[in-house]
Formats: sequence, structure tokens, C-alpha cells
Amino acid sequence: MVLVALCGCAKKAPFHARYETLIREANNPTEKQTYTFEYRLLCYMEKDELEQHIAITDAVDQFKAWMLAKAYLDENISVCSGISLPRKDRNRWRIRCWVGREGKEIPPVYVDAHTGSITCEGNLTVDNPSDFLTQYYARFKRHNQSPEPKPPRNKGDL
Repeated sequence: MVLVALCGCAKKAPFHARYETLIREANNPTEKQTYTFEYRLLCYMEKDELEQHIAITDAVDQFKAWMLAKAYLDENISVCSGISLPRKDRNRWRIRCWVGREGKEIPPVYVDAHTGSITCEGNLTVDNPSDFLTQYYARFKRHNQSPEPKPPRNKGDL
């Protein structure tokens, strides 16, 4: 299966089957690419490999620009939001954004194609994208960790 190769996961979590269906039944190439990006991100998180994929060590590709814009919008503007696929605009990626239930378009997010710095008119600039993504996704990692160990049942188990 193409998606298992994309993800590289040995086990099948519930989201795998859902994304296989979404990608297979996508209505257009843009929708298919968006689902593929979401699937890749979930797989990296599942395999605890996200940190090696979010380091900005060379040019920022479309997937990293998408990850940066998605995290930036969630962290700095609104969790109720949507983004387009990044489009190359000279030396930066341009990502259109919508917020709220009504899908109001706001100024686009720009991601520098070389450094990964993130800007959006009227909002703060992120100059260190690797640290920003690491801190942003660390919240999900902590949230998804196994529960605290159970206390011993008997005093003798201490």
C-alpha cells in the first residue's frame, strides 16, 4: 500500500484507514496533497520522529512550509482556521488563510524558502522556526504520552 510506505508504520492505527480513504477519494489534486501532508505529520508524530523532520537545515520544501504555517496560525492567530497549500512566490512560500466558522480570509502567512522564518501582516514574526515547531509540537507529545504509572497495590510493592 502506498500510504504505509509513505508512513513507514508497522502497525495500523485508526487514522491510517481513514487517511487511506480520504486520499484515495480526494476530489482534486490539492485535496489529495493536503490529506497526504496531514497523514505524513500524523505518522511522524506516531513514530516519535517529528523532531528530525522539523529541523530547518536547508531549503524549506512545500511540506515544511505547510507545517510551519499550520502551527503558526494555530499558535498566533486562531485554532479555528484553515490554510491552502503553500505556493512558491519568489524566495518564499505564500499560504492563504481562513479563520472562524464563516471562513473569513485573512492576510497570508509567508514562510521564507531558505530560513523558514514566518511572517504575517499584523502578527509577530518567527525568526527561529525549528525552535518554534519543536516547542509547538512538544505540547502534543506530552499530551499523547502514556499515563502516569499506577501506584503500587500493596505497601510491599514499593
